[in-house]
Amino acid sequence: MADYARLEEKGDARSDLGQEVFGMKKLNWIGCVLVVFPGCVLLVIRLVILVVLCAIFMPLTLVVARCCRRSVVAALMKFNSRTLLFMFGFLWIRRTGKKHKVPEDGCVIVSNHIGIAEIMWFTYEYGAAFVAKAAYRGLPVAGEVGEHMDYIYVDQTKGSGASDAVLRFFAEGRSDRRRLCIFPEGTTTNGKYVAEFRSGAFLPPVGVLPHALRLTFCEGYQFDPHYTVGKVHWHVLRLMCNVWNCLHVEYLPTADFVSSLEPRERAERVRKTIAEALDVSLAEASWPDKLEYETRLGYLKPKAAKPKNA
Repeated sequence: MADYARLEEKGDARSDLGQEVFGMKKLNWIGCVLVVFPGCVLLVIRLVILVVLCAIFMPLTLVVARCCRRSVVAALMKFNSRTLLFMFGFLWIRRTGKKHKVPEDGCVIVSNHIGIAEIMWFTYEYGAAFVAKAAYRGLPVAGEVGEHMDYIYVDQTKGSGASDAVLRFFAEGRSDRRRLCIFPEGTTTNGKYVAEFRSGAFLPPVGVLPHALRLTFCEGYQFDPHYTVGKVHWHVLRLMCNVWNCLHVEYLPTADFVSSLEPRERAERVRKTIAEALDVSLAEASWPDKLEYETRLGYLKPKAAKPKNA
């Protein structure tokens, strides 16, 4: 059985577990030397190739998104996603377990959330739609492509509306649209724990396809490929400095829809299944805890306290 780890109310204990759940490994002096060579050389080569590819495929993707059917857009996005994975150092993807077959009535695809690589991999593997942050809707090209791929954009600060949008996705969508990828944790971790699951992914009356994801690397000698805190563009540059990055995907048994089970119970069962497959503990931590951790590190500005009479 998976163990539980809680973020205690006491500051020191809470800080320690925040570091355990969201903290990233740092380089030692040998790793710093490897960043200079071959890291910087690889970074320059990969950046040049990436710029050339973006110059070709970003306009093409935008034209296809505006003019073609979703199946064509999905096929191009699969190619783009695997190309990006390769450029980010994920030269191969290790897969174990029995590969899922997508049911005719659709499915929800879930996993633990440990970075950005899994987003590209799920796009490559399933051509799925995603539940994404509302802020991503306004991104050039990516936002428009997301609209055509039927992405569901959610404002995490409001905390409502996402569940209804997920249910509408399956009620109104055609069969070729019913592959929705959701990361129930709602945030990323460093892979040592599985954080709390939200129940929205387990509301639709369809099967859930769980996956357990691992990012393996040489601690101290490579940049940590997990992404939890900091700016995403710096994380991408660090990935490209690594000679290679390894993503291990384990297919877990399908969690069929059982009407007698509450969504929260379904969520907790899948959460424990993923934790046991990874051999890690369950952490009673969530997105607000990560925001608090980022604030302590100085990545976010602390919110001003509201006046009592406000």
